[in-house]
Amino acid sequence: MDDDERARVSLGSLVTSLGFSTCAFASARECLDSDFESLSCIISDIQMPDVNGLQLAHMLRSRPNCPPIILITAFPRPSLMKQAAAAGAAFFVEKPLSPGILLDILSTLSIKKGA
Repeated sequence: MDDDERARVSLGSLVTSLGFSTCAFASARECLDSDFESLSCIISDIQMPDVNGLQLAHMLRSRPNCPPIILITAFPRPSLMKQAAAAGAAFFVEKPLSPGILLDILSTLSIKKGA
């Protein structure tokens, strides 16, 4: 999930190239209005208008059957990492994501290819 279309398409292409299915959202509201519980994980940018990734993580984690959340940012700071952990993020990763790091994270979360 990323409000920037190029970043969203790029991330979706990366996930697909690694053999995983994707569902892209342009906003937190789109995600919250979807059947997100059926997703294997959620990858969200932190910097988004209206509802940011940290707020989204708090909202999602308060609901039953929330999949693991991976928060990404181009501006990593130790304080932001702590906020991401407090929000319930399984991982906090700097953008741009490398294929190897993303594959390691998805493997750690036991996300199956094609899912």
